[in-house]
Amino acid sequence: LYTSNKTAKVLSVSQDAKSITIPAIVTYEDEDYEVVELGYDVTFAGNTNLTSVTIEMPLTEIPGSFFMKCTKLSSIKLPEGVSFIGRGAFSYCESITSLGFLPKSVNRIGYEAFCGCTGLTEIVIQKGVDYYSNVFDGCSGVASVTIEAVESNVFIGYGGFTSLKTVRIEDCDAPLSVNLPNDAPIEELYIGRNVELGFNKTNLKAVTFGEKVTYVPEGMFDGASA
Repeated sequence: LYTSNKTAKVLSVSQDAKSITIPAIVTYEDEDYEVVELGYDVTFAGNTNLTSVTIEMPLTEIPGSFFMKCTKLSSIKLPEGVSFIGRGAFSYCESITSLGFLPKSVNRIGYEAFCGCTGLTEIVIQKGVDYYSNVFDGCSGVASVTIEAVESNVFIGYGGFTSLKTVRIEDCDAPLSVNLPNDAPIEELYIGRNVELGFNKTNLKAVTFGEKVTYVPEGMFDGASA
């Protein structure tokens, strides 16, 4: 607690708790203190009991590896204002089934942020968000991926996408290069305008082109069995 300006700093969190809330305000001796800072060593990483976490204090980023290997974590509430998800922040959180908990303020997602999140079944690469490399590497439960009209090239991961069957890539205003994991058994594909694509084509059964597509790069479907 800092009595001079009535603020507080989080110095540690329980490493075996099942449910944790970091409030925006704490009260001490009938005085309210605004929680404004996380200590350098504060982390939830490796807490295999944690199922629910709520963070109410203001944050601009989730630090790297912050929730890594919290294998039972399934309920997450983050404050609006978080803009960056750090490297490996939620890696190997096997019970996360959706990314709907991410605030709309998020505009950057770091390297391997959701690596090994095997409970995820669907991924949406959102317009206006900068995705670093291998964000979703090893997400073996993902069955569908949608890529909106993003402005930077997309590489979701090297491998582990053994359930990925459906991919949809929306129209893009500028040329977009998309590389999908080679081990993904993709069967259905929707391709919008200005998309160049690299992927394993051996399982491909159906391709749909958007109405604005006027050109398909030579060799895009070399190796397709159907």
